[in-house]
Amino acid sequence: MKLLEDLERNCRNIVPCSAIIALLLWSTGMHSVIIMRGITGSGKSTFVAKNFPGATVVSADHFFEQAGGYAFDGTRLEDAHRACFKAFMDAIMRGDETIVVDNTNVESWEIAPYVAVAHAFSYQPEVITLLCEPGVAAARGTHGVDAKKVAIRAGLLAKERLPRSWKQRVVQTG
Repeated sequence: MKLLEDLERNCRNIVPCSAIIALLLWSTGMHSVIIMRGITGSGKSTFVAKNFPGATVVSADHFFEQAGGYAFDGTRLEDAHRACFKAFMDAIMRGDETIVVDNTNVESWEIAPYVAVAHAFSYQPEVITLLCEPGVAAARGTHGVDAKKVAIRAGLLAKERLPRSWKQRVVQTG
């Protein structure tokens, strides 16, 4: 984004960089934030890989990925989500064209900060909910979440109603 770099360098002392980025994105209208929503094992990461190649993907899971594989630590979940949101903000500030938030995002309070920031920086947010039978999701999940916890989260997902003003899409995966 040469134009963005030039604007930032030349206007730094006049207009805050965030305002420059928002203005540039607003003028193109082509930047989007995709917020994935679904229980563990519903196929969110697979869906993202198939449908958004080349997108910037942020996820709390990235915090737990190590050279030896995935090492989840429930006591660090807050740190993982903080790191995910920071990576999201970094992508926004770079002006990345498509940003995908790949977390479970079962409840609206988990999604709301991403939607608010997307709107503030003239991105078009869309929430994509993947529906999957809890037993199927638990069997194919890669994070070791037991079937009972997956079923509880599926119940929350089914009950939670997102604001109608949010652009939403629902996809059945299994």
